Amino acid sequence: MKKYLQNRENRITLFFFLITMIVATSPLVSRYCINGHDLEYHLLRIESLKEGIRIWRPFMKVNTLFYGGAGYASSLFYSDILLRVPALLRVCHLSIGKSFHIYTAMVFVLTYLSVFYCVWKMSLSKFAATVAAILLTLCPYHMDDMLVRTACGETTAFIFLPFAIYGIFNILYEEMDKPWVFGFGFAGLILAHPATCVLTVCIGLAAFLIKIKVFIKEPRIFAKMCVVSTLALLVTAFHWVPMLEQFSSAQFYVSNNWTDLLDSSVGFSQIASTTFPCVGFVLFALAMPRLFMSRRDYPILGFVDMMLFAGVVFAVGASNIMPWERVAKYFGFLQFPWRMFLITSVLFAMADAIILKLFLDRISQEKRGFAFDLALLTVIAVTSFLAIEHQNENSMGYYDYSDDYYSYKPFTANVIAGEWLPVTVTEPEKLVNASEHMIFDDKTECTFTRDRAKIVANISKNHEYVDVPFIYYKGYKAVITDKDGNSSKLEVTGDGVNGLCRVQLAGATGTLIVTYAGTILQYVSWGISILFLILIFDLVYLKSKYKKRLKLRAAAAGANLGKIACLIIAFLVSGSLSACSAANVSNMAGYTDPNEVIDYLNYRNGTGEDDFDKESEDLKRVNYSHKGYDKDASSYAVVIDESSGEEVISVVPIDDELTIGEEIPVSTGLYAKLLDEEVAGVLARYRTDSLRDRVMYETDALLCLEVFPEKAKRYGIEKVATQLGSDIMNIPETGIDDILDQYNCAAVLAKAAYVMPEWDMAEKASEDAEEYFKQAESVTAENDPVASRLWAAAELYRLTGSRTYRSVVDAIAMDVITEGFSYEEPGFYGLFAYLMSPHQTNYNICTSIMNVVFDESNALIKEPIDAQFYDKRLDDKTRQNDESAALRMMSEAYLVTMTNYVSVSVEYRGFVENRLNYIYGANLSGVDFTDEDEVLCDAPKLFVLTGLV
Repeated sequence: MKKYLQNRENRITLFFFLITMIVATSPLVSRYCINGHDLEYHLLRIESLKEGIRIWRPFMKVNTLFYGGAGYASSLFYSDILLRVPALLRVCHLSIGKSFHIYTAMVFVLTYLSVFYCVWKMSLSKFAATVAAILLTLCPYHMDDMLVRTACGETTAFIFLPFAIYGIFNILYEEMDKPWVFGFGFAGLILAHPATCVLTVCIGLAAFLIKIKVFIKEPRIFAKMCVVSTLALLVTAFHWVPMLEQFSSAQFYVSNNWTDLLDSSVGFSQIASTTFPCVGFVLFALAMPRLFMSRRDYPILGFVDMMLFAGVVFAVGASNIMPWERVAKYFGFLQFPWRMFLITSVLFAMADAIILKLFLDRISQEKRGFAFDLALLTVIAVTSFLAIEHQNENSMGYYDYSDDYYSYKPFTANVIAGEWLPVTVTEPEKLVNASEHMIFDDKTECTFTRDRAKIVANISKNHEYVDVPFIYYKGYKAVITDKDGNSSKLEVTGDGVNGLCRVQLAGATGTLIVTYAGTILQYVSWGISILFLILIFDLVYLKSKYKKRLKLRAAAAGANLGKIACLIIAFLVSGSLSACSAANVSNMAGYTDPNEVIDYLNYRNGTGEDDFDKESEDLKRVNYSHKGYDKDASSYAVVIDESSGEEVISVVPIDDELTIGEEIPVSTGLYAKLLDEEVAGVLARYRTDSLRDRVMYETDALLCLEVFPEKAKRYGIEKVATQLGSDIMNIPETGIDDILDQYNCAAVLAKAAYVMPEWDMAEKASEDAEEYFKQAESVTAENDPVASRLWAAAELYRLTGSRTYRSVVDAIAMDVITEGFSYEEPGFYGLFAYLMSPHQTNYNICTSIMNVVFDESNALIKEPIDAQFYDKRLDDKTRQNDESAALRMMSEAYLVTMTNYVSVSVEYRGFVENRLNYIYGANLSGVDFTDEDEVLCDAPKLFVLTGLV
């Protein structure tokens, strides 16, 4: 390394690499995860791969985490080579966000090095290579793909496309002396992004036709190209062969164009703009010096011109100038025309760098070094500035994904447009629910368990068939073992309801196991890919070692090929044995599946001796991390017992012996009923409440409308919001003369106007809000209500976008952040309003808000019940009725509900359930803090209850 850095050119190269990486990866320096259009789908892919690795099935084609366990063939249609890196990091217990950020940074580095190497070899200039790498890495479309769209397939294509372009150049101008470049580039594109591969093949065919004389003059080059192309196809056979096999056996949603290419094309003027999607003007501007150079002086310009022409064709082709109505059927695989900007960006970055190098070469030798340095500094300064501005303009912000994010089954249905769902799936939205049911031909249900990637069920009666909750793809296998231990294979078809697997039982009984085993063609294609990859490696390695001994080379290659094949077979066998033994190991920590808990309880009590005979649907919730029902520091399962005709909670301690603990009458689980009662109560009493109470209830209702709009409308909360809002507006201005009331009224009316834009009084509410704020600002108070002032300014900034209000927020937000949330100091309402503003916000303030919100919520959920409140829940009835303690419990539930909206987690929901259940009487003393005699009945509960419905 020291010797490398002694060269000035190498030091400059390293310096600009580091600067570019700092600029490109700076958005990744956050404790939260970057947000993007496709991010949740790709995070789900990573989590699925992680689960596959954990169960010793890392190369499963159907990922069973999707759709709550019903599965989705993401890995069958998309290559996961690079995504296995974050998956392995997740196995090593790194968080979802950090794993994805490391993956993104890795792709940034690989893209830079890829284009650097290719342009360096094409131009024989590290200056040109550095310019190309900077231009491509920081160009708008690449940054958008990485940080706005988070399109993992396209971002990976940026790594391999430069090799494909250089491979074409190597064939036409260097007699294909590096055949691996061409093969590596196109093989990588096949795996990374087939759509880009198809377009790049078109570029290659056009270039070969233009320079066909090269092949006529040297036929061996054409033969070599054909051999390399064939090897690239064979090495990638493990990916495209199974894909074609599935297409031959079924139809998928991808065949039905779900996008309109004309509607999704861009305006011509947008191509060179800074608004996503775009190419940007810098790449086009740097090509201008080409007008002042001649091919006779620089032969390489012939290929540069082809790159520029192809780049322009793809850029214009992505616009609405293209007659998409006529050609849509041929380009439907693109889905979005602006995906062609990927190729335009790569072609122009490589061409611009070579043009700039050749243009500066005309400067005298004495001044050339200075000109190169100045050009590099200009390029890095301009592209860095534009990249930062572009990111600020188009960023999707950040999100905090908890490690258990995908344990909430509805989130496992995020598959964007579901292109790889079979068309037999007519109702995708019902798949998550269907994943919990196994239905016989007579419509009765079959009890089953999920064991890793398998479904296991006991079939005790004769049936014709059973629909198993797996989405059908070719390759599923069903085996039934009777009581004598005899196993037989059963036919699996895709005739199940809503595209699920249907196992033809034909009256067979016994233990049924259904899993995705793959197809013969999948295994054959894997074997072909592995063998030819080994053969290529062997021949390349031995070529350098035994140049003049062809026979020895061939013999050694064959011998090594056999050895490695044996090692692979041994590895697969040992992996299968390990998987079998691992299947017998049960992890007893952190159950979330009711069936697993029941099995565990049965196990702890001994087979056949258990008193716990309830069905799995009777199990309400199991939560080991929140001990709201603790007694003597033991954990409890909470079940619904309807034997008495009355809903009660039974506390079931998981101890050496199973006993049913004290039954506590409670309304828990009836959150919908409680919500209905609360809505009716607010409507009945709001006119008799004080102004501050009405503001509090209105804020509660508006938060429901904003965060849970569908549920809020369904339960009549919109009516509460409009009536309370109208009531507040009808109060005479003379009745609101206190500065605190003025700020609060300004905040809540601004919030109402923003959340309910169709409200007939929205415009008047907006005007009144600004007037109240103006009145409050004109008053000098001894104790300035900072929290209410921030709330009002934040709501008005969100509503109007006026910088006057933002300046108030920016000036006082940091003082409010540290105060924490309570009903008396509603600063957090303002902080959340500022976070959710559609207008530009202060990055540091938003980051600080997120830090405090999550730190406070995460600190709360670590303690099942506050130590201060713990003593009050047992015997001292007077202390139990303490107002501050009760209100504090409710405000904690309120804050964590807000946090759960920002980042959904079963831990947050469990905490809120814990607090709410306790307040409604699910405590060992049986005290209901919502009785009419209790002060807590006046606390706002609509938002918390709506979150739990």
